[in-house]
Amino acid sequence: MTDKTPISTIVDKVCEIVFGSEVLMRAATPEILAIMLRNRRRELGLTQTEVAERCGLSQQTVSAAENRLRASSLDTLYRLMLVLRLQADFSPIPDYVEEEDEEC
Repeated sequence: MTDKTPISTIVDKVCEIVFGSEVLMRAATPEILAIMLRNRRRELGLTQTEVAERCGLSQQTVSAAENRLRASSLDTLYRLMLVLRLQADFSPIPDYVEEEDEEC
C-alpha cells in the first residue's frame, strides 16, 4: 500500500476479520463505518435511491451517510443497517487503547 491508497482499500485489507465462513467488519471510526455502509449497499446491488426508498429516507441522506458529509442520526444509521441486513455487535475497546487518546 502507498500513501495514496484509497481508504476503502485500506479498510478491505485491515478491518476484515475472517471468522469461519463469515466476515466480520470492525468500524473503528465514522469514516470506516461510512465506507462499510457503501460497500454493503454495492454488494447487494442496490442504488442509493433504492436504499432510501426502503428506509423511508431521501437519497441525499443515504449519500451523506456514505460520504460522511454530516453526522447521521442513530435512527438513520439503524434504518440503513436494517435495509442492508447488517447488525451492530458492541464490545469493549481492547485494554491497550489509552483512554486519554480517545477523541469523540
